[in-house]
Amino acid sequence: MTGGRNGYGAKLANIFSNEFYIEVADSHHKKLFKLKWHKNMTEMDAPIIEDYTGSDYTKVQFRPDYKRFQINKLTPDMLALLKKRVYDVAGIVKLKVYLNSKLIPIPSFKEYVKKYLT
Repeated sequence: MTGGRNGYGAKLANIFSNEFYIEVADSHHKKLFKLKWHKNMTEMDAPIIEDYTGSDYTKVQFRPDYKRFQINKLTPDMLALLKKRVYDVAGIVKLKVYLNSKLIPIPSFKEYVKKYLT
């Protein structure tokens, strides 16, 4: 696995997943957009657009196609790398970032850097 380049990350995650789901909430336009793909992006549900009054957010969920990678599940090393990438995002962007519905407790870039210097 590598870091993001040229916008390929989400597309490739979708292509190599049995299911890929995206949900985007837009407080400015007061809309919530939901879309789900199946079978390595070969099938797509109809998009859902609803009225919405909450805060902005983006939610991404996916279920990897383990057969394509000739594995039965993600290895501990793969999970650790995915977790690190989520922590990287939490430390770099000024957004609340969640992993498995738990808030990543990194309030600033300075605090993120401290985790690697101590």
